[in-house]
Amino acid sequence: MRKVLSSSPFRLRQGSPAGKRSLTIMPREHRRNSPPGRIALQKRLGQHLLTDPYFLESIVKAASLGSDDSILEIGPGPGNLTKHLLGAAARVAAVELDRRFEPELRRLEQGARGRLALFFTDILAFDFSALPALCRGPWKVLANIPYYISTPLIEKLLEHQGLFSHIYLTIQRELAERICAPGGSRDRGSFTFFVEYHAVPSLLIHIPAAAFTPPPEVDSSLIGLTIRETPPADSSPRLLFSIIRRAFAQRRKGIKNSLKGIQPVPGDRILSEVLRSCGIDPMARPETLALADFDRLACLLERGGKTHE
Repeated sequence: MRKVLSSSPFRLRQGSPAGKRSLTIMPREHRRNSPPGRIALQKRLGQHLLTDPYFLESIVKAASLGSDDSILEIGPGPGNLTKHLLGAAARVAAVELDRRFEPELRRLEQGARGRLALFFTDILAFDFSALPALCRGPWKVLANIPYYISTPLIEKLLEHQGLFSHIYLTIQRELAERICAPGGSRDRGSFTFFVEYHAVPSLLIHIPAAAFTPPPEVDSSLIGLTIRETPPADSSPRLLFSIIRRAFAQRRKGIKNSLKGIQPVPGDRILSEVLRSCGIDPMARPETLALADFDRLACLLERGGKTHE
């Protein structure tokens, strides 16, 4: 378990299961710098710069960066976090969409002596093959990402999971809690299972809106995703997630009703038998199931719904 700094305003509840950390914010005065230069931050781009020095340092420490680490930073803005990353890691590749931040980032590049590579493009269109050309890796990702691209960006990063060992993202607190929700929680959804398939998620730090310039309307959280070397499932990913999405499309219903008509199961009675043979209560809600439950069901359906080979 990663240690929390004695100066941290967060308390880690002792006895929490690994990967399910529970943190509580204690009162603290948050310092914020003024926006860089006269750049008017654009709401349409979801620009909320993390400017509180305490939280910038806390993110770097939570990521346990080493002097040999290669970092992909997404959305560096004027380089507030970039400066801390360069002080802790071997190299940083920063991807920024807004070229108005280029002068400040170029100044950082000049002082980094070849350890900072800049890419001015949309991260959703970024060619990840550029990373192995800089360093074989594996890479770690650190990003304070706009809320409106959180889900597609996480999907894209996990599609390229072979490049990364860890992913650390500052995202909307509500989404962070959904991604890291424990089994049985109503916060769990199909996206929770998608992330769990590719990585082990951890909720690391809660960050108040006051730590950003300008403050967003909601609080944020830092999550950590430890990439799995192999998926914890044996079934076809396409079939597995088709079942999971279907189950959560009618999440208030029992699993038998939400999967009603699924092929190749010919009827409700047989579907109940199939579910029971997988150790699943036909009346269970989808959020109460584990990824392993859905995997057993998908494996059985791959065999044509037959409980015996």
